[in-house]
Amino acid sequence: MIRKSSRVAIAVTILLSLLIGNGKVLAEDEFPSLAIPTEAEQAGAPTGGMLTGPLVTSGSALLIVLSIFGGLVWVQRRYGSQQNEFSGVPESVFQRLGTVELDSKSQATIVKFGDRLLLVGQTTSGQPQTLAEVTDPEEVDRMTNRCLGRPEIVGRRTIKPRRNVAAG
Repeated sequence: MIRKSSRVAIAVTILLSLLIGNGKVLAEDEFPSLAIPTEAEQAGAPTGGMLTGPLVTSGSALLIVLSIFGGLVWVQRRYGSQQNEFSGVPESVFQRLGTVELDSKSQATIVKFGDRLLLVGQTTSGQPQTLAEVTDPEEVDRMTNRCLGRPEIVGRRTIKPRRNVAAG
C-alpha cells in the first residue's frame, strides 16, 4: 500500500511533467526565435539529426522532474512524520505525548512510561533530566487524554443502573 506522502509526491511529479511538457510547446509558439540563423540554415541544409531537439527537451524535462522528485523524497525523510520513532516499543509501555520549547535553549517533553507520566527537561548540553513524575492513575489518564486531544469527559461517564419497573 502506498503511503499518503508517496501518493502526493507522485501526483506532484506527474503534474510537473505535464506542465513542463506543455509549457515548452507553448513557449515555442508564443515567442519568436531570437537566434541568428547560420549560413547552413539560411541555405536550407539540415543542421543536425531530426531527434536532437526533442531528445534534449525530453532529457532536460526528465532531469528537472527527477530532481524535484528527489527533493520531495529528501524533504519527506528529513521533516516527515516522526510517528515510527519508537516503533519497537508498544504504546502501552512508552509513549511520547508532546514536546514544548521553553526557550531557545531548552525544551520539556511529557512521556508516558507504563502507568506513570514523566516531565523530562533537556537543555543545550543534551542531558535529559526528570523534572516531575505523576503516578496517580486518575491524573495520568486525565493528562494523557488531554495531551492526545481527547475531551476531558473521557473515562468519567458512569452507567446508571436501570430501574426495574414492576408490572402492576
